[in-house]
Amino acid sequence: MRETNPWTLRPARLADVPALAALINARYRLFTGEDSVTESELAGHWDNPRIVPERDMRVVAGPDVVGWAEVEPPGEPFVHAEGWLCVAPEVSSDAATWDLLLDWVEERARDGTRVAQPDLRTSLTLHALEKDIERRRAYERAGLSAVRAMHRMRVDFDAAPVAAAWPEGIEARAFDPDRDLRAMCVASEEAFRDHWGRVPWTLDEEERNWVEWMRWQKDAFDPSLSTLAWAGGAVAGFALGRPHLPLDPTRGIVASLAVRPAWRRKGLGSALLHHALGIFHARGCASVELLVDSESLTGALRLYERAGMRAFRTQIVYEKELRVGRDIVTRA
Repeated sequence: MRETNPWTLRPARLADVPALAALINARYRLFTGEDSVTESELAGHWDNPRIVPERDMRVVAGPDVVGWAEVEPPGEPFVHAEGWLCVAPEVSSDAATWDLLLDWVEERARDGTRVAQPDLRTSLTLHALEKDIERRRAYERAGLSAVRAMHRMRVDFDAAPVAAAWPEGIEARAFDPDRDLRAMCVASEEAFRDHWGRVPWTLDEEERNWVEWMRWQKDAFDPSLSTLAWAGGAVAGFALGRPHLPLDPTRGIVASLAVRPAWRRKGLGSALLHHALGIFHARGCASVELLVDSESLTGALRLYERAGMRAFRTQIVYEKELRVGRDIVTRA
C-alpha cells in the first residue's frame, strides 16, 4: 500500500532552477562524487520549444523543493515517452515522494503517447544509476522493469593515443553544422536504425533532435571537436565530441559515434574513435568518456575496450508498457 504524501505537486518555475540543480547534484554526488548539471543547463529546458514547463515539468514542494520530474513530449510516431526525475537525499527514504512523482510521470507519458496509431505499442522509459537502490525500488514499485544496462567508459591518457588509420576512400573533416547537418542526419538515421531502443522517425525529426541537442549544449558544443567521415558526397560515419564543460574541462566526452552499416567492419569506427581521442589529447584533456549499450550488437563495447577504455559506471534503463500493441521500437 502506498504511503500518504505530505508534499504537494506543482508545475516547475524558472525560479526553481537553483534549488533543482542543487537537489539533482546532491543526489548524483551520493553515487558518483561529482555534479551532474549546472543551473545554466537546467534553465535551458525552459527554452526548449518542445517542452512546456506548465505541462511537462513538476516539482514536489512544501517549505522546500524536494523533488522534480520532467517528461519530454514524444515526437512522431509518438510511441515512446522518456522521463527524468529526482528526489532530494534527505527525503529519499520516503516512498510516497517517489510515488507522487512517478504517478504524474506515467500520467503525462500516457497523455503524450495517446496520439500514436491505435495498433501500436507505447511505452515509458526512465533511467537509474545502478547504485541508486532507492530509485530503482521506486521504479519497480511503479511497475517498471529493468531492460538494458548502459556503461559509461573512460580512458585516461598516459601518452598520446594511437593515430587514426582511415579506410581507403574516406576523407575526415571537422563538422560544420551550417553546411553538414542534413548529411550528418541522413547518416545518423541509418546508423542508429538497428540500435536497441531506437524509435523510427522521419529525417526532419532526426534533424530537430540534433538541433535541440546542439542548442542544449550551448558553450560546451564546439564543432571542431566533432568529425565527419565522408565517402564521396555522403557521410559514412561520425564522432561528435564535447568537453565536459562547465563541470570539468579536463575531461572530454564522445557524445555520439556512428557508422553506417555499409562501412562497418572496415576499420571506420576505430578510426573515428582514435581520431576523437587524438583531438581531445591535443586540447589538453586528461581523459575521455562515452556511454555504450552493454549488449550492442555492432561490437561497440569491444571497440572501446581495444582502445583502452574501461567501464566505471553503469546506468540501468527501465521501461513500462503503457499500451499493448505492435512494437515498432528496435529490440535487437
